[in-house]
Amino acid sequence: MPDSKKLRLTILFLLIPIIVSGCAIRPSNHTHSIDTWVHVPHSEWALFDESGKELSPLNSPSYTRAFAHKLKYKDFVFYPQLEKEQMRKKIQELKLGELLSPFEKSRASLVCLKDGRVLASGGEVNENGIDRPIPTRALLDPKAKTLTKLSALHVPRSDDAIVELGDKRIIFIGGQTTKEFADDGTDNLTDTVEQLDLNSGASKIIGRISVPRHGVIARLVGDNEIFIVGGWNQRQIARDERWWPGAELFRIPADEKVFQDQK
Repeated sequence: MPDSKKLRLTILFLLIPIIVSGCAIRPSNHTHSIDTWVHVPHSEWALFDESGKELSPLNSPSYTRAFAHKLKYKDFVFYPQLEKEQMRKKIQELKLGELLSPFEKSRASLVCLKDGRVLASGGEVNENGIDRPIPTRALLDPKAKTLTKLSALHVPRSDDAIVELGDKRIIFIGGQTTKEFADDGTDNLTDTVEQLDLNSGASKIIGRISVPRHGVIARLVGDNEIFIVGGWNQRQIARDERWWPGAELFRIPADEKVFQDQK
């Protein structure tokens, strides 16, 4: 066989793995461990409409309205939209005025903590006609009428879920982010789970959820797990409405075990 033909065959042989890998569906940039999250079968949780009828997670049009419905997981029953409205009303009643105004304008996530203070986190600013998520965090004290700046989010985010733990730690889950921090490569979404310790001021990434998305519903269950439902991702969820029709448990790493308030 001529040397030139051997050379061409050798080059083709070397290129085949590269061509195949380029055509394959690429996995997420990040690997996930069962120690971080685990899928919750639908047989273990339920979604109900206002009349009490159980909804199927496969019924996408109904599922997109999950925020107005009742969710049940084991012994936990909650009404996401009602709780959100109650939280908004509670914050309004604090009459924080100008302290709160900048965070309302940036559509920051606002949570009234158990100690009465309000946590303002993330949000968006408009830059050249584009809404850009920001990493700002602050604590607003309604009694002292003061604002205390906190360490910035590791990942700028908006429309994330925030869960308060019993030991002054706050968990931030998913959300819309900026292109440089995106985990999905298309819709600027993040799958990161971040922890802020209000006692020390320290902040760090402690894990990831199964799919990058924003608008999830999250609740603390037990002493070291967060129950997470739904969320939106236009590219990685093959559904008409792009809402993730499932649930998962995020397991807080062993060295980050939650210590709940003693009753």
